[in-house]
Amino acid sequence: MKWYEWAIVIIVRWYTKGETSFSVSQGYVMEHNIYTELVQELNKELEIAWKLSSAHPILAIEKVETLFHRAEELQYQKGKAWALLIKSRSAFMMSNMELANSSVNKAISMFQKDNEISSLAEAFLIKSAISLKQGSLDKALNAATKTLEIAKSCNDILLEARAENGLGEVLLKAGAVHESLEYLMQASSYLKKLENNFKQESSDIVFSEDEYSPADDEILNLHARLFYNLGNAFLSIGETNNAIEHFELALESTEQNQDNTLELLIYKGLSIAYRRNGNRSKAQDLLFHAIEFAQTLQQDLMLLELYLEQALILIEADIYPEAIETLSRVIAEGEKNRLLPLLSEAYRLRSLAYELMGDAAAALEDYKQFHKNQEAISGEQIAQSKRDAEIIFELERSKNEAEIYRLRIVELRQHKEELEQSNKRLHAVMEIGRVVTASLDLQEIARTVYESLSMLIDVSGFSLAQNDEAHNQIHFILFIEAGKLHEPFTITADSKESFAAYVIKNKELIKLDNIELEYKKYVEHVSLFGDRKTKSLIFAPFLIGGKVLGAISVQSMKERAYTDEDVELLRLVSNYIAIALENSQNHAELLRLNEALRAEKEALEQLTKKVSRLANHDGLTGLPNRLLLGELLDKAILRAARHETMVAVFFLDLDNFKPINDRFGHHTGDLVLIEVAHRFKNALRAMDVIARVGGDEFVALLTDLQDFESSIVVAEKLLNTLNDPIYIENMPCNLGVSIGIALFPKDGKQGDDLLRKADEAMYEIKRKNKNGYAFYQKK
Repeated sequence: MKWYEWAIVIIVRWYTKGETSFSVSQGYVMEHNIYTELVQELNKELEIAWKLSSAHPILAIEKVETLFHRAEELQYQKGKAWALLIKSRSAFMMSNMELANSSVNKAISMFQKDNEISSLAEAFLIKSAISLKQGSLDKALNAATKTLEIAKSCNDILLEARAENGLGEVLLKAGAVHESLEYLMQASSYLKKLENNFKQESSDIVFSEDEYSPADDEILNLHARLFYNLGNAFLSIGETNNAIEHFELALESTEQNQDNTLELLIYKGLSIAYRRNGNRSKAQDLLFHAIEFAQTLQQDLMLLELYLEQALILIEADIYPEAIETLSRVIAEGEKNRLLPLLSEAYRLRSLAYELMGDAAAALEDYKQFHKNQEAISGEQIAQSKRDAEIIFELERSKNEAEIYRLRIVELRQHKEELEQSNKRLHAVMEIGRVVTASLDLQEIARTVYESLSMLIDVSGFSLAQNDEAHNQIHFILFIEAGKLHEPFTITADSKESFAAYVIKNKELIKLDNIELEYKKYVEHVSLFGDRKTKSLIFAPFLIGGKVLGAISVQSMKERAYTDEDVELLRLVSNYIAIALENSQNHAELLRLNEALRAEKEALEQLTKKVSRLANHDGLTGLPNRLLLGELLDKAILRAARHETMVAVFFLDLDNFKPINDRFGHHTGDLVLIEVAHRFKNALRAMDVIARVGGDEFVALLTDLQDFESSIVVAEKLLNTLNDPIYIENMPCNLGVSIGIALFPKDGKQGDDLLRKADEAMYEIKRKNKNGYAFYQKK
């Protein structure tokens, strides 16, 4: 039933006094079955729009606007949130990052408010993709980590696999290839579990009767994305043949679920791999096919990435003008949407193209832009801003001095009194210029100008205002009326009663000889001159490069108080004030940039620590993982060999853990593992190491041992840690641990060898009676 059909049913029932009624205060009261039917239909159309967002994002945005309003009419909050999420995904495909960000943030807020956990995870995945495309690796990592946390709390293997894949993708972008591969392989292991019961699982992922979920083909999609990410990982370490093999596997998978966006990414990856393999012809064919496909689908964001690769092929083929034209299109779009990684690469390639063409100036300019974007906010950017300000200052000063000297030549032709007055003004203007351009305090600048002008012309009234274009306001820094100083105040920039607003808006100097007769040309009222004592005035804007920074005025209680020379004087002074205001703004911006740079540095340091932690520690227990254990074991062996001491490697495997997992679930099993890890750690010395190397497998590393008996004492302590039961849902659960022990140098001199032999000794205990320990015995 369509929404409008439902409306007809409700209205008819109201008029026929049916069971369903209509109330102005309460809105529509619907029977449950009608509401359910409408929600079902809306969910089906949301599913279609979700799939459409990848293939035809423009059509998806048009469709989802209607769906949002329908969800709003039904007061179906989850439907509204999903409509926003689809809009975000569509905008992302169209490279409209501003719309993508605002829509996904609204969706996240709505999902959090209604505690829609699985939907919230989907939103965080999209948030991670948006942040990754904009170069915000810390935000991307944070969003992907939140998805993984949600997946673990829900015990959702599919969602956990997608989150692991997302984290792998972020780390790959950050250059942490080996850490990325760990997450991708973990996602692959989850995927294998899901593939065994794909048909049953996929039937559970379709829409239920009253809610929408987009995961009907997510297993197939994840399959393709994993192969694609693995292909990128191999590509980044130079293994192009492996990369091509995985891209081809990804392409086969996309044919099953028809993910057009992923298909375009795969074609791009294949093109890069073949180009690096030396098969430029194959690379070009794949790339041209991908560009045509992206144009057909109106995939603007994907098209920009393909253009980058096309430009690189053109540069390698010495076709520089076409490469520059292509890159210019990318730069224009990247600047508009703040796509920093893409923008940085485009500037780098265009700089290279200009350099190869012999245009050194253009190459240098583009390299500066590349450096600016690469560092985000760098010292180069600050230095460039300072140089620009100095150039503007020099140009304005030259212009002002030229005008001053022109006036002096004219004045020399006049009588002596005029010459003396002009010289007096010249020195005053130069002094004003020297003082105000050396100051960054706006109040000090205003007072200096007022005091200097009062020695030259009538300034019974005076004002100096700063234009705040961002907030559509004008701030009066100094305002004197009829000799009375007023407190600083602010007006709106579109005020119809302010001469300052008129001057700033029209970038025009005005001179009024009789305010009461002339004010209607510029303002509706003269409320700022309410005592009617002010009779004439000059108002001049501060201009730099066509931008209005503010305005200055002088007022007199006499009619026709100001001459053309006075107008020129105020114009010259306004030029210096403009430079002073620009210097003040540049200083404020410099402080802001320094603070932003410091914050960015701190964020990068935190990200580095986070990546290092993820790479070297077990995500559940916080213990060292196998990778870090290997490094610590190698160092311990070297130290023991140097000091002629012993190292003991304990391989621990929990007994009776599987029944706990089977009975109480994986989440409870994880809590048990955390408790066991805590007990093991407390049983060891601070200098010893306990690591988690598998599901319920741990390795203890004991260093600087003097004798064989010390390891026996530690083995007994580890066994005793599990004497007390672990309580689950108020029920005691007893665990044991089988321990295999290998010693350095007796049983081996390499870390891998010691681990293997300790593992063998552990299995000896497992086969006999469990919950004990055994030393490695050579067979």
